Amino acid sequence: MTGAALVGVLVLQAALTLRLSNSAFQDEATYVFAGHRVLALWLHGTPTYDDYPSYFSGAPFLYPVAAAVADGVGGLEAARALSLICALVTTALLYLVARRLFDPAVAVAAAFVFAVSEPTLVIGRLATYDAAALLLVALAVWIGVRWSTSSLPTLAVMPPVLVLAIFTKYAALLYVPAAIAVTAIAVARDRGRRPALIHAATVTGLVAALSAAFLAAAPQLWDGMFSTTLHRSPGGDTRWEVASDAAAFVGLAMLIAGAGAVLYCRTNSPVPLDTTPRFLRILLAAVLLATGLAAPVNQMVAQTAVSLHKHVGFGLWFAAPLAGVVLMGLLRTRSWWWVGIVAALCIGLVWNGMTQSVHKFHDWPDSAEVVSTLRTMVRPDSGRYLVEEHEVPRYYLRDVTEPYQWIGTQYFEYSDPQGATLSGLPAYEAAIRDGYFDAVVLRYGPTGDLDVRLAEQLSASGRYDLVLQRPYETGFGAAQWQIWQRMGSR
Repeated sequence: MTGAALVGVLVLQAALTLRLSNSAFQDEATYVFAGHRVLALWLHGTPTYDDYPSYFSGAPFLYPVAAAVADGVGGLEAARALSLICALVTTALLYLVARRLFDPAVAVAAAFVFAVSEPTLVIGRLATYDAAALLLVALAVWIGVRWSTSSLPTLAVMPPVLVLAIFTKYAALLYVPAAIAVTAIAVARDRGRRPALIHAATVTGLVAALSAAFLAAAPQLWDGMFSTTLHRSPGGDTRWEVASDAAAFVGLAMLIAGAGAVLYCRTNSPVPLDTTPRFLRILLAAVLLATGLAAPVNQMVAQTAVSLHKHVGFGLWFAAPLAGVVLMGLLRTRSWWWVGIVAALCIGLVWNGMTQSVHKFHDWPDSAEVVSTLRTMVRPDSGRYLVEEHEVPRYYLRDVTEPYQWIGTQYFEYSDPQGATLSGLPAYEAAIRDGYFDAVVLRYGPTGDLDVRLAEQLSASGRYDLVLQRPYETGFGAAQWQIWQRMGSR
């Protein structure tokens, strides 16, 4: 019965995920393109023309390569399908873990809470690291819980899986202690406290040793891990903004989980046939709830909301069983009043996940027309193209251009005819006056202030024609695409 319910949850998750649609997000374009370049390096010795390990938040030879293989088979939709598969398997693993730690009914409710949430729907539709990394964390927890009565399978398999999760996306490191703690609690329940302590210490030591060995074999990853995760520069978001964003994404689910933690810590377990000692129930509830809050707290400290809408999904995977305890506990009262409350909560969870995920998928404009126009303008091996968020057209037009032909609006250096080296706005202005760029694409997004100055310079230079101007609207407001082409470059 609960197996059929799980299938229903997975079908609902897939349906809500597949309704999200937009052209490639900047991160997707970056990672999938990088995967193609790494594959070309491996297969043909073609230079990547980029130092991916220095700024990627995961090893460029892991997820990006897998996504590029899928992209090569069926384009962006295939790469996104890989993420959906990872997200669905992650939900199924949550069910299996919660089934062993609690009971089948709680497991179904936990899977539902996780499956319909905003972060789950978004990472299941984006060709980025997140779904694959979370799948590996979930797999490691399942291995530890499934074989909590036996040391060998856990110690042989769980540490390598956790290490693979860490290097798939460095932010997964935040959830390694929780994964080890949850599995140690399962061991303590089944074999006692001493084996649990040995389990925790051994897995921790093996993960540390394997991670060190991984970095020794690929030391180039250290810079990216340090700059993007371990010592990331503080952002410009206030702590209140981070907290309110997290509440919008998973606030309702975490409130239910908080109530579940209180309920589960009572003297008598609310889960039928649960013989877990109260001390371990309290410890398990504390670990699961604290892990659910880890991403918001971490990013409040760092004062950045970057990728928060995805990172909170990692913590929700751990906290969801506590929400399941509440939902199933209310249903077991067999009171129509409580059944109505559960139904309202479930509708609220689905509605919040649907609306928030759709909103997130409209944080960037559809680039289809711009890419189509650029395809008629670019030339292989020649031409230079200044594009705001150039990663997107670079990905779509990788069959007819080379990486070094694309220039972004984040940073630029230019040597003028007199030999002076310029950077920043003066560099862009001098390059435009000299007709250095064959085409310029502005969208008045992240570098909107610079775009205004560039548009003025393009118009005044007498060297460029405005060949496309289209308005668009995203969650950040209305703006417009502009494509300027150098005269005589057609």
